[in-house]
Amino acid sequence: MNATPDRELTLRDYAHVLARRKWIVVTAVVAAVAAAVALSALQKPIYQASAQMLVKTQPSVTIFGNGSSSVGDPKRAVQTEIKVLESEVVSQRVRKNLALASTPPDVTGSSDGLTDVVTVSVRSGDPTSARIAADAYVEAYIEIKREQAVGSLVSAGSELQKKVTELQTQIDALDQQVAGAPGTAQDVAPQRRVLVDQQGLFKQRLDQLQVDAALAT
Repeated sequence: MNATPDRELTLRDYAHVLARRKWIVVTAVVAAVAAAVALSALQKPIYQASAQMLVKTQPSVTIFGNGSSSVGDPKRAVQTEIKVLESEVVSQRVRKNLALASTPPDVTGSSDGLTDVVTVSVRSGDPTSARIAADAYVEAYIEIKREQAVGSLVSAGSELQKKVTELQTQIDALDQQVAGAPGTAQDVAPQRRVLVDQQGLFKQRLDQLQVDAALAT
């Protein structure tokens, strides 16, 4: 019995198979396209709105020193502010400002290269809502940063006022000592002068902080 070798299928053979079943192939393609079109029609479009803001990182103030501490790496500082923008605190402020019944759409921030410009983006199924939310996030961020700045200045002012009061107590104690023993006036005069000078510097710094707080408000 002789064995017949299997004939390998050529491209022409595949073409003949496809030709005989072309309507099955066409039907499958049409069905796939129709399903894709139907799925796309059922999907709700998503709109993205963006706003930009300039983030200026300020150095922290040393209330008992003669200057300000540096801001460190500016790029890192901007990334920190982006995290603040995306925080729950800002989201809740947006919800309050817009009187929303539910949580507003999520926000994303991105830095523009090596600049201090931050792009604020919000995605929503409604283009108007996306635009309003993007602007609202910028305003909420600014409000919170302003409140933090004022709070920091007020806290620093309280510490300075406490120091001024403590120095005044020491000055009053020296004055009482001199009143009880006039002969000690020359002995305590240098110490009193130092305390008065320190108090004068703290009062000057306190006045500046009060002005800064008023401007920030």
